[in-house]
Amino acid sequence: CTEDISQSVLTLINMGENPIQFGWMDSPSKEQFERACENLTDLRAITNVSQLSKEELPKFGEITQLSKEELPKFGEITQLGKEMAQLPIKPEYAKILLKSPKHNCSKDALSLVACLYNGKIFKSGIPSEERNKACEKKSLYTQSGSEHLTLLTAYKSYLNMKKAINRFPTEPSEEELQSQNKELQNWCTEYYLNIEALIEVDKMRN
Repeated sequence: CTEDISQSVLTLINMGENPIQFGWMDSPSKEQFERACENLTDLRAITNVSQLSKEELPKFGEITQLSKEELPKFGEITQLGKEMAQLPIKPEYAKILLKSPKHNCSKDALSLVACLYNGKIFKSGIPSEERNKACEKKSLYTQSGSEHLTLLTAYKSYLNMKKAINRFPTEPSEEELQSQNKELQNWCTEYYLNIEALIEVDKMRN
């Protein structure tokens, strides 16, 4: 199994539980625990992680019988980790949001996390004869060396287009609204953006 269990591990540690002793419905593998440890340590959510030996992790039947003091140490949660655990999203996304006020970019951080959480704002499954064109369109948003900035740039372009086609000074009629939606759909199609995903990002963002 390759599922990332970092969020679950952080939640358990924040609750004072040892993730190794916890009664998982499907026990994670040693590799999953190690990846979670490495990820949370890199994010500075936990500290003082002891080495999890090859002998310790596979033996869940034996480990669950150990006392709390005898269990291999999984790490201590930091203040940042406690704050991250309060947000029901991946730890890396939580850290982006928590650190954004310091850099005066909370709105952009929220938009970015919504895009990352959705993960599908660029169309997939493009026919082979259209792939070069799709790559050319994506290059308009591509920020060298940063997929995060590429996502944010694409989303901002979508918002700008939404604003541009909203030409009615008052609440649009049903017919006018349909016309706006069609124009926005056509624009997304032209630039190989997934309008359904962008709408979901809007909902999460707002």
